[in-house]
This record gives sequence, C-alpha cells and structure tokens, in this order.
Amino acid sequence: MEQRKWFFNHGANFELFNVLFDCDGFLVVQNDKTHTISFGTADCFNSLFGFPVNQSCLTKDEAISILHDWIKIDESYNFSTSRWENMISAIKAAQ
Repeated sequence: MEQRKWFFNHGANFELFNVLFDCDGFLVVQNDKTHTISFGTADCFNSLFGFPVNQSCLTKDEAISILHDWIKIDESYNFSTSRWENMISAIKAAQ
C-alpha cells in the first residue's frame, strides 16, 4: 500500500498516511497510527492548511456519512456519484 508523509514543524516531523483512494485529483488517506480518515483534493495533502476540517481526522463511519451526503447532493443535480461511491468502498475495505 502506498504511504505518504505529512510534514510539520518546518519539516522536522511527519505523520504517515496510507493512501486508500487516489483518482482524478481526489485523495482518501488513513493515518497510520490513529487510523482516522481524511479526504479531499490531492493538492491539499501536505499543504499549509490541509484538508477541510470537516473532512479530516474522521472515523470511518463519519467519513462515509459525509460522502453519503455528497451523493444525495449530486443525485439531486443528476451528477455522477461514482467517485464518492468508490471512495466509500475504499474506506470500507481499509483495515
């Protein structure tokens, strides 16, 4: 499984994240130590501000619940929901 490092303290320290989903500019990661889930656009990973607060350090159930809400929104506009469904599948498959 691919792992990525999130550096902090001016690069002196880092946390390891397991990549659960990486497709079309979206990323789902699981903290290697705490097993919490974070997700968002791939360019937010390891940026100064990171993923949005309501998409960071979540339990699996919390992350899945948010993605189900996004599915409902996209369905109301007849948009494809496959990205969110694939992200949910990846989270469910995680250890």
